[in-house]
Amino acid sequence: MFDKINNLFENSKNFLNLAAYQQKIISSNIANSDTPNYHPLNIDLKKEINTILDNKIRKQQQISLLKTSTKHFSSNRKNKVAFNIFSKHYEKLNFKKNNLDINQERIKFIKNALQYQSQINFLTFEIKNITNTILGQ
Repeated sequence: MFDKINNLFENSKNFLNLAAYQQKIISSNIANSDTPNYHPLNIDLKKEINTILDNKIRKQQQISLLKTSTKHFSSNRKNKVAFNIFSKHYEKLNFKKNNLDINQERIKFIKNALQYQSQINFLTFEIKNITNTILGQ
């Protein structure tokens, strides 16, 4: 029972982190729309979501801390998730010497924001279900 709840929160956290990270990348692409020779960055969402679902998330190396006293707390923090980003090359669509399509980036920005909000709505619904189950309602 608790494993299912833990998996729900862990997967939701990873999905939200992925959407937030992608939003930063899209924002960066939009901000650099006038930068000459800029190549927009992107994340392969299908690959990253499958990675999250398969629980095979690549993790960054953990920093180990040297304990100089027995009174020091140990560092049990989980590693942060690292996502693979790549440069997306569009055909030359403008005359500013870069290959970014600002309209496609704006659409991706809105779509990503909607996906983020839908994940929050899903998580809220699941929390209400768990609370109602515990309270016997």
